[in-house]
Amino acid sequence: MLELIIIIAIILYSARAIVFYVGAYLERKSSNIIDENLALPFLSIVVPARNEEQNIANCLESLLLSNYSVDNFEIIVVNDRSEDNTQNIVEKYIKEHKNIKLINVTEVREHRNLRGKPGALDIGIKNAQAEYVLMTDADCKVHPNWIKNIAMTFIQNKSDFIASYTLIRESRSLFEHLQEVEWLFMHTMAAGGLGLNQPLGCFGNNTAIRKEAYMQIGTYENIPFSVTEDLALLQTLTKNNFKANYICNPNATVKTEPCHTVSEYIEQHHRWTVGGKGLGWRASVFVTTSVSLWLGILLASIFDLHLWIIPLLLTRIIGDLLVIYPVLNRLKLNHLKNSIVLSILLVFVLELLTPLYLLKKNVVWKGQIFR
Repeated sequence: MLELIIIIAIILYSARAIVFYVGAYLERKSSNIIDENLALPFLSIVVPARNEEQNIANCLESLLLSNYSVDNFEIIVVNDRSEDNTQNIVEKYIKEHKNIKLINVTEVREHRNLRGKPGALDIGIKNAQAEYVLMTDADCKVHPNWIKNIAMTFIQNKSDFIASYTLIRESRSLFEHLQEVEWLFMHTMAAGGLGLNQPLGCFGNNTAIRKEAYMQIGTYENIPFSVTEDLALLQTLTKNNFKANYICNPNATVKTEPCHTVSEYIEQHHRWTVGGKGLGWRASVFVTTSVSLWLGILLASIFDLHLWIIPLLLTRIIGDLLVIYPVLNRLKLNHLKNSIVLSILLVFVLELLTPLYLLKKNVVWKGQIFR
């Protein structure tokens, strides 16, 4: 009987891996054929910033160095009640670059759904002059071809919403390396879900939206507040039959900083876990497949079935490699290959913290507390 439970756990996780592999493959196939001869549109780029004096200059520099005519895009920085030197830094850039604009938010938005980042994004999108609005965060650097590739995907695929991969800058420690693999894995599962018409998430620091689609869904005012506003937006769009694509292309990536401390890492994953409850039954399926492997390992350890631990661990390693390895090749992340197995096992262990994240109701983000 115990062996049967372990076998079922292996089957469940293997099935999950195959599903995500197929979904991610379908999404890569449908959204990554680029026609270089397309006429490129004028674009708006929204950058919400709160206390980002250490990062905003690097973000703006990366945007200005893009392989896209500066006359063909605008940058809208939404300074969301910063208490540092963010505003002054942006104003210096405005003096030298006519395509940069600054919107200062001085008070908390009164509408309940527009607290925090959703409110800043809402202001930026509504003030955008372009039909297509790209979004990234102030602590990110975009690939030189990021703007161009997002623009071409909009035109060629007739997309209403686009998500793409955010990469951790090349890791310098095991802790940072772990985060790099984890982000890559979550992106690929999100892309796989979208490939199967099941929106599971995206990372808001590398997304884009057609402004008219945003207005038609009623803007963030009509979306119940979530600490993962990017997931809430994606779910609302797909629910209303707007077309979303997930790009897996090295030229459409942005890079962000990793968490530098364990406490910062825990806060980040607490926010993701709380926001992930919005997935409903999809989250339950995901959790069940992961828990099944841990249950199998627990049973094998208690009832002297130790040989079963090896196939259980191999199921996790091989299943995750099946999902993530094609993306490593597509995004040319060869530096991750040598320690990918160790990273997968570390992520597996850290998943044990997930129930603890749900014990705390208040989410802390950018110095703000949300419930």
